[in-house]
Amino acid sequence: MAGAILYSYIFYLAFVIFVVGFLYRVIVWANIPVPVNITTTGRGYLDNPQTRTASVLRMAFEVFLFRSLFKNTKYNLETHEIQPNRVLWLGALAFHLSFALIVIRHMRLFIEPFPSFLAILRAIEAVGPSMPGLFWSSLLIVGALSYLLVRRIINPELKYVSILGDYIVVLLILSIAMSGIIVAYYKLVSIVAVKAWALNLAAFNIAAPSFHWFFYVHLLLVSALLVYFPWSKLMHAPGVLFSPTRNQVNNPRTKRHINPWNYPVIAETFEEYREKYKEALKDVEA
Repeated sequence: MAGAILYSYIFYLAFVIFVVGFLYRVIVWANIPVPVNITTTGRGYLDNPQTRTASVLRMAFEVFLFRSLFKNTKYNLETHEIQPNRVLWLGALAFHLSFALIVIRHMRLFIEPFPSFLAILRAIEAVGPSMPGLFWSSLLIVGALSYLLVRRIINPELKYVSILGDYIVVLLILSIAMSGIIVAYYKLVSIVAVKAWALNLAAFNIAAPSFHWFFYVHLLLVSALLVYFPWSKLMHAPGVLFSPTRNQVNNPRTKRHINPWNYPVIAETFEEYREKYKEALKDVEA
């Protein structure tokens, strides 16, 4: 009983740290001044848009389809050829899409009544009677994360620039996915009991049901991810919206951008200058 209550408080603490940290990072980024338009290259409807509408469209392609990653290339030292690298784009897209689907699917635990679109999504995603409790997004995220991890290990150039945090976040999310699959496939907990516990948490009513110990392992891993998220590279999710290379409009040739940090310059017209130095000018002209 006491242990179950402790896990509930741990999840509360992790969620508070996540929200506070997330908002802190976003507010800091939002208050960083970018007074001057940095675009200097030629116009392009999506690559360097001139209108705000096209800029929003470019951001949408970047957020939902990873357009810049789709154009990613690699250089072959042996053939001296620049080759497209679509495998990385597919792996990243598979991971982000499956991660989003899993988060959306888990929202059913905190929502009552259950929205119909979530029920439809759950039915579409279900693997089938042969593997009850499993969803395609769960299997897809394991495959995508495994590819990203192996790629980082076997690629010598990528391995050289990788830091510990790059491995931690992949292993942490992979552990969450694997533990969730085990809990769901072997039906270690009742989904009805878990939803009742989650609804009580959302209503700030601490309940202490007795779940299988492996469910608490899954919960602790999720809590660890919530704590780690705001201080890691995972914050690129909201960070891309603040990137000047993605959100700025290429209009310095049609609109003047004045740096507000410039110190005030005392200027005078030619008439004022001539009146001020008219005696000296007379001597020069003479």
